[in-house]
Amino acid sequence: MNGTDQSRPQTAAPSTPSVSSQPPQPISTSTFGAKPPPSPPPSPAKSRKKLLFLILILFIISALGGVYFYWSQLKKPAPEVVKTSESREGKFIAINFDHYNPGALIPYAGIKDESEREKRLKDEREYADSLAKSIYSDLKSGNLTFEDVMEKVLNDPKVGAKSEYQTSLQSGSFTARDYIGKKGLLNDDAVRKKIDKIPQGQYSEPFVQQVDLSICEKTDPNCAPKYADARWLIVKVEKIL
Repeated sequence: MNGTDQSRPQTAAPSTPSVSSQPPQPISTSTFGAKPPPSPPPSPAKSRKKLLFLILILFIISALGGVYFYWSQLKKPAPEVVKTSESREGKFIAINFDHYNPGALIPYAGIKDESEREKRLKDEREYADSLAKSIYSDLKSGNLTFEDVMEKVLNDPKVGAKSEYQTSLQSGSFTARDYIGKKGLLNDDAVRKKIDKIPQGQYSEPFVQQVDLSICEKTDPNCAPKYADARWLIVKVEKIL
């Protein structure tokens, strides 16, 4: 028995891990959750570089804006040049007498009935006829210049600029632009035909201009014009361009 027991191998007892008797160490908060130390202020050299860079950017933007504005101006169409070939410049004398025409837009002042309106219209026409004949005689005789006659008519108490015709066409001048654009007096084709026959430096005989008294739309096919005598005109052509 003793021999057998001595020959059996000895089994070592299992070892157990040793537990440290020291308490666990707390995790340092110096790297987790702590605010980083403040960064040092930028050096003056770096601040100057940033400022210069910003100024350069602003300068480039301003320069590009100027280039774009100049380019946009070049892209604009050139202003229209008015061609004055075969156009005319001059002056005209207007003697109105149409205030009491039937259907006038301005209400008649102090008119009681149709017979009184007709009488007023007749009186106005006779006065205008007499004045036109008188001033034309002064022009032909050389007693008055064209400008003198214009001034005389403008100051006339019955047909001038301060009369009841102050809102009507008054004596004045016209330019080549007015002639081409058919402005004012020159919007009337009948008047233009008269003017086209006047030699440069000459004036016309007195002639009557008519106006359309119809109040319907011109695009209406049933709108028939109603023409009536409105004023005496004397036109002088100073230039043919």
